[in-house]
Amino acid sequence: MTSCFAVADEAKKEVEVIEVYGYKHLTLFKKEWEQKRFEFMDFFNANIDNPDLKFDCRKKDARNSRIKEQFAKMRMIGVLAKNNLTRI
Repeated sequence: MTSCFAVADEAKKEVEVIEVYGYKHLTLFKKEWEQKRFEFMDFFNANIDNPDLKFDCRKKDARNSRIKEQFAKMRMIGVLAKNNLTRI
């Protein structure tokens, strides 16, 4: 990430250019993406009338870990699996 801006001194009419270099870790972007993803699912669930189309969100233990992770899936997938309708 690079930022650049110029500052002009009125008395001297000189322009000073300042550049700032920075870096964001990819884990930060992943956390932001997951947060927005679950916000969307909550918004979707609040505004949908058909309960079969809602998302099921819950926290589960990650495999071989005590750390909880949030998982989500559409209920329609569970309904299709119950009815053995894998093809639409």
